[in-house]
Amino acid sequence: MFRLLYEFCVVSSVLIAHVVHSQCVFDSDGENRLKSTLSDLQVYTKENPIVVSDKNYTYTIGICTSPVKDKPYRGVIQKGKNNIEHNLGFINESHIQAGTDWIFLRYKGGDRYNSHCKNEHREAHIMIICDENHILGSSSILEENKNRTEDCYYLFEITSSVACSNINSRLSTGTILIILFICICFVYLSGGFIYQRFFIGAKGSEQFPNISFWKDFGNLVADGCDLAFRSHPKNESRSYKGIGDDQLGLDEDEEQDDHLLPM
Repeated sequence: MFRLLYEFCVVSSVLIAHVVHSQCVFDSDGENRLKSTLSDLQVYTKENPIVVSDKNYTYTIGICTSPVKDKPYRGVIQKGKNNIEHNLGFINESHIQAGTDWIFLRYKGGDRYNSHCKNEHREAHIMIICDENHILGSSSILEENKNRTEDCYYLFEITSSVACSNINSRLSTGTILIILFICICFVYLSGGFIYQRFFIGAKGSEQFPNISFWKDFGNLVADGCDLAFRSHPKNESRSYKGIGDDQLGLDEDEEQDDHLLPM
């Protein structure tokens, strides 16, 4: 019984450690909100680490996961031809920034330089560019910038569809309102049509929901437009007629022709 409990605790601790080791750790809430954009690429590189090479070194890269299972927390590992390895940054010392079609991931706290950059810690900078067709497209190392007194870094470029999520998620307020209006109209018309036809038994145009209201509404709108935008000819002033002229059979046409009579 105690042995089973011990094995369960060991397995649980390994699983918990693996989950912890497979997560980037960021300093701010804003950066933590961007963490989810890397989830698909994180899962992919957990089983398929990114490997890039130049003439002197091979680099193994993980996105918020360690590329080597027996070396937790390491984000990028550099290996030379002499098989000497260097850690270029830890995933638990990460920073992230994002734009509409790019994500910038930074690992800090790697092994110290021997004689460059004031012996500061190495850093890996990973620029992820939008590629809508691949979860992981091309990958390359752009430069090792160590010819400076401080803030040296290794710069990598990766193309991935995860960087395109910021493009697709940024809808303008007007677009959202239009989509919402179309959805409401569709639900209203389809639901009203079904109710009128199958529950009320309406036929023809009577199947349109609240048709009497919309007819009255259309007439009111037409009257409003007519009043506001249409110009009518001015009514000509009527000529003066004395009291009782209508009783004498004098209408307006006869009165207007009086000047034509011979004197």
